Amino acid sequence: MRQSQLLLCLLCILLTAVFSCKKSDNGKPSAPTSTKSNAASLLSYSINGVTADVKIVDKDHQVFVRFPDSLVNASQIAASFTLSKGATATYNGFTQVSGQTKNDYAGNIYLEITAEDGVTRQVYNIIATNNDYSYPWGLGNIVQKAVSNNRNYNWYIGQANTGPYSNSNCGPSATSMAIKWYDSTFNHTPEEARDSIPVAGDLWYNATITNYMRNYSVNYYEFTLTDTVEPSSNTLKKQLDLGRIVLMDIMTSTLRYSSIDTGHVDRYYDWGAGHCIIVKGYRVVDYQTFFEVYDPWNFEFYSNGSPKGKDRFYRAEELIKASWIQGDNSWAIIPK
Repeated sequence: MRQSQLLLCLLCILLTAVFSCKKSDNGKPSAPTSTKSNAASLLSYSINGVTADVKIVDKDHQVFVRFPDSLVNASQIAASFTLSKGATATYNGFTQVSGQTKNDYAGNIYLEITAEDGVTRQVYNIIATNNDYSYPWGLGNIVQKAVSNNRNYNWYIGQANTGPYSNSNCGPSATSMAIKWYDSTFNHTPEEARDSIPVAGDLWYNATITNYMRNYSVNYYEFTLTDTVEPSSNTLKKQLDLGRIVLMDIMTSTLRYSSIDTGHVDRYYDWGAGHCIIVKGYRVVDYQTFFEVYDPWNFEFYSNGSPKGKDRFYRAEELIKASWIQGDNSWAIIPK
């Protein structure tokens, strides 16, 4: 009898152990293991209805999209994509549906991918362009319009190493550039320009610039910009659309400074004062206007040896302000 009771007791203990909750090492019940994926990856990406080259750089979480040069309206474009199992995508808080959701690619798209577990997230930066220069130069992504009144010969003239007034020779240098653009045979230096018209002090003013251009029979139209940005910007664009360049006297302190060595946008020198430049074109990029200039301040260079003042871009609103604060006239050079 005692032996049977003992066996029954041992059986009860065994059953209790089998059916009791499994304990963790710390004595508490362990949490159930989730079977949902924590992967948040963009596996493929393509553009609907438009021929475009697409490259996913997964290690940097970037996607590069190269549209054709002819595509200037990058709005209302849908992309097809695949994600990790169970993952979802959003942009600016809106759910993205592959092949259906349309976005504007003028400006970077930050695609946030949330894993199936609802916790893990990864952001992919989608960079789309219709050219090979605007993004690395700092202009933006999609060029809507481009005007550049260049010549098929080199007419950039800098002020460095132009005699004792090199630091102040922006006037003679910019005026010499204007004449060189007008007449390819012009071959005088800024130092020769300064010596040809003696002035009191080291600066060239309106009358000096005008007189020097008249010496070479340059055909020009003189005008003044106002403090109203859009109308003045349109006035400047109109002169450039006519195939002209514009010699401007500006106050550089109104131009923001940029220390980015590879960029082509904003002021690249650390002083702000009166300064003469040549405006030779403009770009409308991501719906913003940048004016393309030849800035004669050539004391700084890119790593490839090109002066930073060559093919520089200043923002429309800042350049207009720089002009009217200086209060001087501008000269549109009319081609022969």
